[in-house]
Amino acid sequence: MSPISRTHSIALKIAAGGSLGVLGLMAIGHVIKLQAGKFRADVAILRTAPACEGIYGRKYSGTPIEFVLMGDSSAAGVGVTLAAQTPGAVMAHQLSIALNRPVQLRCPAVPGALSAGLVAQVASIVSNPPDLVLIFVGANDITHRTRTSVAVAQLDRAVRDLVTSGAKVVVGTCPDLSSLEGMQPPLRWITQFWCRELAAAQTIAAVRAGARTVSLVNTLRAEFGSRSHEFFAEDRFHPSAAGYLRAAEAMLPSLIEALGYDSELAPPPSRPWSLIRAPRSGLRRLARAAVDAADTAGTEVTGVPALQGQRGMWGQLRNRLTEATQLARQQLPRFSGRRGVNTGADSDGDAAQRSLKVVG
Repeated sequence: MSPISRTHSIALKIAAGGSLGVLGLMAIGHVIKLQAGKFRADVAILRTAPACEGIYGRKYSGTPIEFVLMGDSSAAGVGVTLAAQTPGAVMAHQLSIALNRPVQLRCPAVPGALSAGLVAQVASIVSNPPDLVLIFVGANDITHRTRTSVAVAQLDRAVRDLVTSGAKVVVGTCPDLSSLEGMQPPLRWITQFWCRELAAAQTIAAVRAGARTVSLVNTLRAEFGSRSHEFFAEDRFHPSAAGYLRAAEAMLPSLIEALGYDSELAPPPSRPWSLIRAPRSGLRRLARAAVDAADTAGTEVTGVPALQGQRGMWGQLRNRLTEATQLARQQLPRFSGRRGVNTGADSDGDAAQRSLKVVG
């Protein structure tokens, strides 16, 4: 069995949580096929994103940090109308403030991209290697039912090529699509399982390849799902500006630490993440860390070499969102989130207000 197939097998067995048999039967049920077809027909997917590339934090001195955001529509920022609202602009703007350095943002992300599309995106940037790469991918692999082992193998290749080029790599794992408005059981249940399985497998592969991962799997379910009109765009599929802000908050501490800085430089969340049930931080075998992380937004997994007397790779698990919320509460007794991450609307990037056209 190949390492990627073994990764898929491990994630599948653990993520199933003893319910794989029932879910497997549901997956092939006629009602799921009918629901999936109706859901796709009811959702008019947006396919344009504002261009967000440029330099952020021009007022700061020093060599710009080369930051690349690649992947699918969630990386491009489909669902918002202003460049400053895209996740790339928000994170580049906040990185420049936190680190007191300018940030050069490149965004080769392609709306609708599968994990297979990462190969071309990596090829487009490796001639000028960046300092930091963030990958958002997986949602379209779920909707297209790409085999998990295939999607993970493609992510593994992309991460290894980027790490070899000298870049620090962070992967935002597959989000939880089961909270999309209009999705009903049993389709909701099996979609949640598929997303969790892929997110866990992505973490195992990416960490082994030299990246760190941050879970986005229930960012939608825990926060967006309870306030869907606020956090979703008009197509009810992509995040709104507020939704992308939540994703940025989950990623920023890990991005900062990946560059070698203290993660506490990240701004506090825009509001407390009161719905988070964070797993306990600490060392776990990588497969277990991956599954634990996949169940809670903002949970980071980094690789740890095999411990003395132990076999295999281990993962260090931390929930950055709860850490940030706790820190903010210590510093601001009446913390209400008002001083958190902003949308970057006042950023000084050169991002043009034009749309990225998508064919197909």
